Amino acid sequence: MRINTLRFGEIEVGEEAVLEFPEGLWGFPAAQRFCVLPYADGHPVKWLQSLEDPALAFLAIDPLEFFAGYELELADGDVAALELEGPHEVALLALLTVSRESGAVTTNLAAPLVINTRTRRARQVIVDDARYVTRHLVGSLAQMREEQGATT
Repeated sequence: MRINTLRFGEIEVGEEAVLEFPEGLWGFPAAQRFCVLPYADGHPVKWLQSLEDPALAFLAIDPLEFFAGYELELADGDVAALELEGPHEVALLALLTVSRESGAVTTNLAAPLVINTRTRRARQVIVDDARYVTRHLVGSLAQMREEQGATT
């Protein structure tokens, strides 16, 4: 399918790449269909692009690539809602925030996006673990831009 985006123009997205968030994301309940796009070739940061709103896109990372000890225990309700048959079907994303003042890049490890890789059904969940907060430091915008320049 072809979609229009604010950042990337018109792009082709295969149905197999579509993530379904039946409940939307927090603050964006109507945004229920997304795809993941690369930030830059070989860069660990991704774009989570809405298929319904051309202007809606979030930066995201796989938290396991940045936080080796990150652990997630899903509630039974989350497992059921995602129709998970086992941990081998789980992929994670954590949304990034870039501070306008300092350029600091933080990620929300307290509310990751959990994806069933078999069904492409996804859900933003709350992690009941005091080790994780909504603003874990990842790096800086300048560092991201430097890394992007080094890989392209």
